[in-house]
Amino acid sequence: MKFDQLTKTHSKPELADLHADFIADARKSRLLAQETLILDATETICEWLAAESLSRTDLAARLGRSPAYVSQLLNGSRNMTLRAFADIARLLNREVRVSSRRV
Repeated sequence: MKFDQLTKTHSKPELADLHADFIADARKSRLLAQETLILDATETICEWLAAESLSRTDLAARLGRSPAYVSQLLNGSRNMTLRAFADIARLLNREVRVSSRRV
């Protein structure tokens, strides 16, 4: 189940319980880490678009791709590669740095 599906069908306390269950199960923990990174990347791009007063259609035109492609990237139904993320950052005059922390 995707994160956006969880937020539509569960309250915050239920999500907290689900989060604890995910952490307890290694396989689910892996999925949670993946979905969190996807969400972080897509939210970052949406913030960039808002800051530039650009739409997804505008981004698609700049990328030379279809609006459907951009929608799929940003809703998580299409795998966003690091190359695609870098291309979007470059087009929006952004620099991306990766950081991590021990959990």
